[in-house]
Amino acid sequence: MKIVSGTEIPPLIIGDSAYPLLKWLVNQYPNRGHLPPDGKDFNKKLSAARSVVERAFGMLKGRCRLLLKKVEQQPRTLSKTVLAACILHNICIDHGDLYDCSERNSDDSASEDDYAGPLPEGCTEIREALKNFVWDNL
Repeated sequence: MKIVSGTEIPPLIIGDSAYPLLKWLVNQYPNRGHLPPDGKDFNKKLSAARSVVERAFGMLKGRCRLLLKKVEQQPRTLSKTVLAACILHNICIDHGDLYDCSERNSDDSASEDDYAGPLPEGCTEIREALKNFVWDNL
């Protein structure tokens, strides 16, 4: 774990505004018309990072169509199937076999509605520390 601005930052998952802000799941600041510049920059950087991951998953799902639907396997074997798909996908990339997901019709579009549920204690401090770190290191 890393200490940023006096706050311990745990390993994080980046989510969009459809997900709640949690200690391990960071999302953007809600923009209701009066977001300061550092919050806007943080949202931009977080969105850019999230889009890289979304494109990677899109390519993986395009190449391994099995991952597009419910898979009837035990969790133990399903995790091995997904891991094998990731390994094969990386081998294809290493050998120059790139999958173009731009032609794929996506039903994965996440809602842009902000999560409106209660926030667990400590998660806003983690996002604030991460935002300050991004802002200070532009």
